Amino acid sequence: MQRPLVLNYVLTSQGFPWEAWRHPTMDVTRVNDLDFHLEQARLAEAGRFDALFVVDHRAQFHTPDAALFFDLDPVQLLTAIAAHTEHIGLIATLGTSYWTPYAAARQLATLDHLSKGRAGWNVVTSASVQEARNHGFDEAEGREIRYGRAREFIDACLQLWHSWEPDAITADRSRLTPVDTEKIHAVNFAGEHVQVDGPLGTPRSPQTVPLICQAGPSPAGRALAGAYADLVYAAYTDPQVGRAYRKDLIDRAVTAGRAADALKVVPHLVPFVKSTEAEARAFQRELLDLAPEDAPTVDSPSMVVGTPEQIADRIAVDFASGAHDGITLGVPVLSALADFVDTVVPLLQARGIHKREYAHGTLREKLGLPFTLPVQRERWTRFYPA
Repeated sequence: MQRPLVLNYVLTSQGFPWEAWRHPTMDVTRVNDLDFHLEQARLAEAGRFDALFVVDHRAQFHTPDAALFFDLDPVQLLTAIAAHTEHIGLIATLGTSYWTPYAAARQLATLDHLSKGRAGWNVVTSASVQEARNHGFDEAEGREIRYGRAREFIDACLQLWHSWEPDAITADRSRLTPVDTEKIHAVNFAGEHVQVDGPLGTPRSPQTVPLICQAGPSPAGRALAGAYADLVYAAYTDPQVGRAYRKDLIDRAVTAGRAADALKVVPHLVPFVKSTEAEARAFQRELLDLAPEDAPTVDSPSMVVGTPEQIADRIAVDFASGAHDGITLGVPVLSALADFVDTVVPLLQARGIHKREYAHGTLREKLGLPFTLPVQRERWTRFYPA
């Protein structure tokens, strides 16, 4: 059976490049309006995208042309979107440097409950000095400490998400409590960087563990992805680079004791698509010309230009060659999402690599990515006294 293409969409506020907000089709006065984001979510769901992805940076950029790039909290935004969508996954960025595992695990479990099993977690380690100073630190920790904390943070979350057994809620009116007290556990996690007693205050969610995503291209980031990630974001369009990158991640997953198909790689793609190649190049030029004359030239490896057939061919050929498992779509302006859904998606469906209807089940079930990692329980104790 043909493996399915994964389509992931990055919710945008300013477009890409940042100066795209100046395009007449963009209205940045609406970026704090839920309807602005719902329009994107509904279009992506109409195109049978697998997930929405919200990036985050817990500080304001010093670059004023990107002032609105990260303005809303990802979990709260996606929780609101959950009420207005039915199938599409909801992936929130939450950092491991300045959160606690308990807070992150509870927020993501809540999103998973309220979305009926569609939550995902993009794990980042936050190297920015601005973020550090916004959370009471003079500077960001070094890479080794950040990734060591990230591993402990994820392990602690995994234990918290499992601290309620699946059948802990009995709702047995003949008993004095609505739960089976033997099936709720203190996890007593104690690492070098992270400590948490547990249990989580939120019962086990539909997926138990939200989909785990990661994007770090460094050796430490790749090692973290190989050990934990279900989806891995990347920035390349060269298929040879993609095949090598994907093979490296698969090898790392296997070394970590996981199956070779335990993760999927979905590189970033920003398509400038029009009915002719000349129109597509003119559209790209129109947007790039919105930047000031003295601005650095935008040269993103993620940008591709062409007709719907050219864009679909490129995605399909690279997918078949093993360069990726799908794409993470960014759009230059919001109208480009409609262009992609209306013109490229039907071609991918006609090629038999993109679904026409959603499968049933949770986000993990739809993507065929069950949680299979072992969860350490050696320090667990009964939370409620016998």
